Parts: sequence; structure tokens; C-alpha cells
Amino acid sequence: MSINKKPEKAKGKLGVLIVGIGGAVSTTFLAGTLAIRKGLADPIGSITQMGTIRLGKRNENRFPLIKDFVPLADLNDLVFGGWDIRNENCYESAQTAKVLEEKDERPLWVCVWGGANTLAQALYKIKNTKK
Repeated sequence: MSINKKPEKAKGKLGVLIVGIGGAVSTTFLAGTLAIRKGLADPIGSITQMGTIRLGKRNENRFPLIKDFVPLADLNDLVFGGWDIRNENCYESAQTAKVLEEKDERPLWVCVWGGANTLAQALYKIKNTKK
């Protein structure tokens, strides 16, 4: 591999497998990622989305965003899967952990797992309960 060769741009979907997908940390991660995708939140704390990298000497003031410098997968290309010992879906787990609340005044966050059908069911439920 040549040292001058640039990395290729990321293509396709990137699967993220989460053990303990129904936990508070996992549901916060999922809800945050989906909220950012929908423009309901900023990627606060995400080194890949907001972090910068220094190029050259400090006095050159070259600090591009990491996501603009390294060809990472786009947040819209992430797909999630996983398992947990809990017998509830991610939406229910997020409510139990207070990641999501029934009368939440914050911007809407939704997280689901189990595929497109589960996502569709969760969005339908939210559409009909969150007014």
C-alpha cells in the first residue's frame, strides 16, 4: 500500500451490534443517534461528528473536523442490532431508564431494534401518543 494513497470513501451500511441493547447506555446512544439523524439534536460529545484533528503545527491553525478528514460512515448509514436479557423492546427499555418519558417536553427521541417492522410500529405508536 502506498503511503500517499487516500482512504476510500465509506460505502454502504455499517452494522452496529450492541450487547445489552436494552440498557440505559445503549438506549441513550440509540436515541441520540436517531435524534441527530432527524435534526432534533446536535451531536454533543461525539468525537466523530464534532471533534477536530490538528494538521501541521499549532500556529498553522489547521483543525478540520474528523468526519471531514477521515472517510467515516455517515450517521444515516448506521444500522443497529443486538440482544439483551430484558424482555422488552428498546422503546420500552428507554422509558424504563427515563431516556424517554411519556410527557417529555424535550425534542422527540425514538429508538427501536428488531428491524424495519419494529421501527414502523414504534413510529406509529409515537405518532399516535405524542402530540
